[in-house]
Order: sequence, then C-alpha cells, then structure tokens
Amino acid sequence: MPSFDRASTPVAATIRVVAQCLRARPGTERSAHPQTSFLARGPEAEGIVTDHPLEYRLSTLGPLGRLWALDALVLMLGVSWSKCTAIHIEEYTAPYPGRRQGRWPVPFAGPAGVRWVDVPELVLWEGDFERLGSNFEQARPESLRRCRIGDADCVSASLRDLVRFAMRWLPAHRDLRGLADPPGWSGIEPAPGVPAGA
Repeated sequence: MPSFDRASTPVAATIRVVAQCLRARPGTERSAHPQTSFLARGPEAEGIVTDHPLEYRLSTLGPLGRLWALDALVLMLGVSWSKCTAIHIEEYTAPYPGRRQGRWPVPFAGPAGVRWVDVPELVLWEGDFERLGSNFEQARPESLRRCRIGDADCVSASLRDLVRFAMRWLPAHRDLRGLADPPGWSGIEPAPGVPAGA
C-alpha cells in the first residue's frame, strides 16, 4: 500500500467524484488522517482540517468537532442519510446498548514506508442512519431546507440540530449487542463511558 500523501492520494472510490474534484482544486485543504481525511475550502478550511487525530477520528476531537463549533450546515447532495458522516459525532457519547471500543489498524507513513499502527477507536456503525435521518425529518421539518442541484435532490440541516436529535434517538432506538466484531480489530470490549476528550 502506498504511503498516504495529502496532496496526491486520491479520494477513495466509495466517496465518489465530487470529493475527488474538490481534492484536486487548488486551495483545498486536507486533513492528515491516513484513513479518514477531510477536505475543506474557504476562510475556515485550514482550521477545520488541522490536527486530525488518528484515534477517535470522527469525534469532536477532529474536523467534525470544528464544524460543530462553527455551527455548520450538513448538505446531503443527492445521497441518503445513510451517508451522513456527521451523525458519527454522537456515537461517541450516546449510551446505547452494544457500544464497543477496541484498537483498529491504521496505515501510517513512516521513514521506512507504510507501517500499521493500532489506535483506540469506537466501533462505528451507520446501519441505522437512514432511519435516524428519516425520523429527524419527521420530527424537525422546520430544520430542513430542500432544493435541487443539477439532477440531485438535496436536503440541508444544521449539524447541531441533527446531532442533538441523534443524542436522544440513539439510546432509544439502537441496540448493537448482536453485531459481529469488525475484522482486523483487537481488544474489543464494551464502551460504557465516553472516550477521553471525545
């Protein structure tokens, strides 16, 4: 596996073409996380992507936390709520049954090439994000804006409103006690508390 390079490593094919086009534009900033990098443009871009920790990558410790602090909007550009990365913020604090943590391998560029480093992380899951988002739309229609961009049906909402809704929704609706441990992880154990600083 080649070393991750913020300037030249392409966006994963599963993320699709919009992010890849943004990555290639001059002036786009990118976080240094080798598995879950974020892209940003504009006057706040550098502050959003700076200091993206290897551990707890989608918690408030990284770019999503900075977007929370900026009271950002989430725009679902022709995709469903199942693709809404911002919802992961609340997984780090919501006390739902079956919450687990462990160590997962992250490719890290070192002087001798790529080495794999096991970092602490919460076992994240987006399998119920579509239902969560649908319930959010029903409960908070005043928080949403809808439009079309090109051929895409789009919806936007306050990141804070969405995450606060998830704070109540996840403990009431999610139960991951029967979910299999993800492959490649080690030391998986229950995570009843909040990861330090997350």
